[in-house]
Amino acid sequence: MVVIDDRKIMASLLYYLRDKADTDRLLAWDYDGFPHHHYELTRAYRGTPNDRAILIARWGPKAVRKITDDFAQSRALDDLKTPEQPGREMVLTVRLLDGFQPNNAADKAS
Repeated sequence: MVVIDDRKIMASLLYYLRDKADTDRLLAWDYDGFPHHHYELTRAYRGTPNDRAILIARWGPKAVRKITDDFAQSRALDDLKTPEQPGREMVLTVRLLDGFQPNNAADKAS
């Protein structure tokens, strides 16, 4: 599965992959358990301990850390760089995640 932290990225992937891939496996990361947009309501990631997923994150290191803290393992893959506007690019962080463990960061601190 692919977990995505941004509504616009989710919408774009669903649109452009609609005829090419199983889009049922594109899921939205819900940071706080309260749906802030359509995808968090209808396609929120609800993990299980054996999950393996690819994360595509737009919101930078702090957001990526918040997500990866809920997994036993996280491995960096090559970032994606896409043109956002002429002369500007958007960088998406891509990580391979294994072993969903919600609140894992709290467990590590104790």
